[in-house]
Amino acid sequence: MNVDAFLSETIPQYPQWIPNHDLLLELPAQIKSKQILNDSINWIKVSDLYKSHGGERYITIGNFQTRERTTKISWSEEPDHSTVVHYFLDDVSVAPAGVKAPALGPDTSVCRHAMPYRLTAPAGYDAYEWSTGQTSRSIEVYDQGKYTLTCYLGDCGSLSDEIVIRFDTPVLNLEHDTTICRGDTAVITAPSGFAQYRWSNGDTSRIMRTTHAGTYYLVTTDRCGTQLDSVKIAVDTIPAGIIKLGNDTTTCYNGKDFPIVLSANTILPNYRWSNGDTTRQTIVESRGIYKLSSNFRCGGVSDEIFVDVCPPVIDFPNAFTPDGDGLNDTFGPVQTNMFIQSLLIYNRWGELVFEGRTPDAHWDGNYLSKPAPAGIYAYRILYSPYDASGKPFTQKGYVVLIR
Repeated sequence: MNVDAFLSETIPQYPQWIPNHDLLLELPAQIKSKQILNDSINWIKVSDLYKSHGGERYITIGNFQTRERTTKISWSEEPDHSTVVHYFLDDVSVAPAGVKAPALGPDTSVCRHAMPYRLTAPAGYDAYEWSTGQTSRSIEVYDQGKYTLTCYLGDCGSLSDEIVIRFDTPVLNLEHDTTICRGDTAVITAPSGFAQYRWSNGDTSRIMRTTHAGTYYLVTTDRCGTQLDSVKIAVDTIPAGIIKLGNDTTTCYNGKDFPIVLSANTILPNYRWSNGDTTRQTIVESRGIYKLSSNFRCGGVSDEIFVDVCPPVIDFPNAFTPDGDGLNDTFGPVQTNMFIQSLLIYNRWGELVFEGRTPDAHWDGNYLSKPAPAGIYAYRILYSPYDASGKPFTQKGYVVLIR
């Protein structure tokens, strides 16, 4: 296959390191055979178009590849498997093609508003093929990139050229609208490559910084003209007090506990209750503090409410006799499943005659280390269930001291 032609200004020199000096290797042939030459009867034409650089005077024809790099097929018709192949050359000719070589020009930069850009091939060729897939002599391109043209002239071959087209300036395309938190700074960066920048807030740099909400316009200027674009900046604030769960409440109604519904008073982006619910409402059946929170991009809001239940009933005797007989000698609650925080006893004049601050506090009927007189006394007790949290319960009543 490798019966090629090398065009040069001088006669190639045989390398001295090759035995017999009869081989020319690795010459950069400009005209190359594109098919296996295996027709042993007819002549096969090997030709191509060559774009002259000027000064070419010699054509060297032959195979400039080593045996290993030569593209070939092998066959044998001799008994000893020896094969002799001869190539004969005739009608070696050089002729001007009569057409100009394709020259799309140097790589170029154009303004966007000047598009489309027209590319034209020289006349006289039989066929044209562009990298865009078009086959007309001229095409119009609308985008930047590399464009390749191949011109075909009969069975002589083809010539190619290419050009790279770039836009002189970028497209002014600002960032997407953005939201910042109050106190933060928005940084908007315009594309580089423009001669001048002018923002609507008076800034003339490529990078605009602001802490205020609004729509900001940018006008850029260069040799191709002006471009305009805008960006919106919003300042996200944390709504103050938008969650209102209301005043503390209770599940107690007519002395019995019933489930109640706690609800946010407004629509929120998300809901997180302290009991794990993630809906706008939650059902409450037990005593405790319930908190609702919602997170925003720049923070969050929350509110909480205390839910009470019906106070447990504590039994008290309505009278006691501190006479030392072991029966009703002291006054205090008779239940045991509550945590007593304080027990206060008052006489009819409002004087505090007894104060107990222990869970097992009981009044023994004495005041200032002396027996208190018989009569009616008021009591006030502060207590809470052992398994509950939050506000304690208060119960008041009267007891008769009998002597």
